[in-house]
Amino acid sequence: MITTAAEYARATRRLRDESEHLDRLREALSRADLAAEEVERLMRPALDYHSELRREVEAYERERPVELEPLSRLTDIGRWLTELRSQRGWTQQRLAAALGTSAPLVCRDERNGYRNISTQRAQRILDAFGAQISVRIERLAPVEQLPGASPLEVIRESLARFVGADEEGLELWLTSPHPQLGGTSPQELLEAGEDEFVAQFVQDMVASATTSGAEVH
Repeated sequence: MITTAAEYARATRRLRDESEHLDRLREALSRADLAAEEVERLMRPALDYHSELRREVEAYERERPVELEPLSRLTDIGRWLTELRSQRGWTQQRLAAALGTSAPLVCRDERNGYRNISTQRAQRILDAFGAQISVRIERLAPVEQLPGASPLEVIRESLARFVGADEEGLELWLTSPHPQLGGTSPQELLEAGEDEFVAQFVQDMVASATTSGAEVH
């Protein structure tokens, strides 16, 4: 059983050497004018050892930890997948075989950074490696006011997007007194013409709540 990187390196070298040895052995036995069944019988111990060594190498590759930089931008998925293959110790030929495609195609995709890769294809590659990724939104930027959008629209979009409140919840928030507003409700300030002030207040409050992980009330 392979448990360390050093053992893995020795095993992969031995696996490569054994492959060459098997080729030479098969060629030598074939020249001896033996029947195919006899050749296979004589090679069986070496083939069994080779198969067992390959299973150990593959088991280590599946289980060994892979240290990659966090994927912070989805546009970097191509580079990240290429690094994953390298970390796994897979050749392009091996990945191609696992995907049922050709090595030149894998080479071209990696050279182009897997440009325009679909989510389905990215998942197939992850599945081939037995890898899983998780996506977590750690920070949301405040909603910017779009040209032509009213302050009230900005308020509603901010609350709906960050708080997830429904229409009834939005109305409740707008008409409820707020300590930060001196006990005045946002609706009262809106009716007094303080639209931009309320919009900025909402954006600042949502941004602060998003950073701290608190809920907006």
